[in-house]
Amino acid sequence: HAFNIPKVGSNFPVLYDISQQVQANDRDIFIYKKYFSTTMDRPLTYEEILSSDIANYYASNLYEEAGILLSENTAEEILQATMEMEARLAHRYTEMAEAEALYQQVREIRQRAIAARQARGSTAIDCVSDGRISLAFARLNPGFLGP
Repeated sequence: HAFNIPKVGSNFPVLYDISQQVQANDRDIFIYKKYFSTTMDRPLTYEEILSSDIANYYASNLYEEAGILLSENTAEEILQATMEMEARLAHRYTEMAEAEALYQQVREIRQRAIAARQARGSTAIDCVSDGRISLAFARLNPGFLGP
């Protein structure tokens, strides 16, 4: 982040090593691309993505070979996340308790994903950032964090 100004990151893939790709701080919020499995004929959850090798994919052909379609964020998702950040910066954000509960849920998902990857002997288990998912994004995509 430049000049200690928080950012809204949009259209990010759920890279397992996103902390290496993006210098995140606890004031930044992110909205991720959505992952659709053509094999399972449904969207994947954040935990499914982080727990699998999909989280390490860095090229479109890898997604294609795995039957994963990525979709860009919608204008509504970007607008809502931007409005969320604007309210935070103007000290008008009234949903911090709900946002903190969301961040705790995300941290728990990340820890389960790390444990699943360790159990499989997978690499890159210590690179998950603590970047915060936008509450507005979570509301617009209730299945993203799982049932």
